[in-house]
Amino acid sequence: MKIKKQKTEDVKRRKKYTKVVKKMLGVDKLKEDLYEEEIGVIGVDSGQIIVCDPCYIDSSWEKEEYDEDNAKYNFSYNACCKKQMGQLNFDAGHAGVAVVTPSGFGDGLYPVVATIDKNSGRVKSLRVEFF
Repeated sequence: MKIKKQKTEDVKRRKKYTKVVKKMLGVDKLKEDLYEEEIGVIGVDSGQIIVCDPCYIDSSWEKEEYDEDNAKYNFSYNACCKKQMGQLNFDAGHAGVAVVTPSGFGDGLYPVVATIDKNSGRVKSLRVEFF
């Protein structure tokens, strides 16, 4: 229960923060101010992807021999395989190092589409199209 309550508080805090930042930046845009663009593809060879800040790959990623059932670290290939879908945590236990998800139909190339603000050029969202 404590973890669920913490997640709920984190979501509320993030929404409040996002609302304040949007107001400060004036980015509460109408849909007409947005456009979508395919910005590339993700190559998948393990049937899954992770979303993370690239700096964590150097600072937190742990290399270990493949053993899905015995992941020793929170942020490793084994941890991704064991989790299959959801949040990967930092070693200290808090959320935010990455999110892992299966890739729909397994291996292949999947398009990545960005929703972009026409006025600022800022990316509003990313979508990976698995099928």
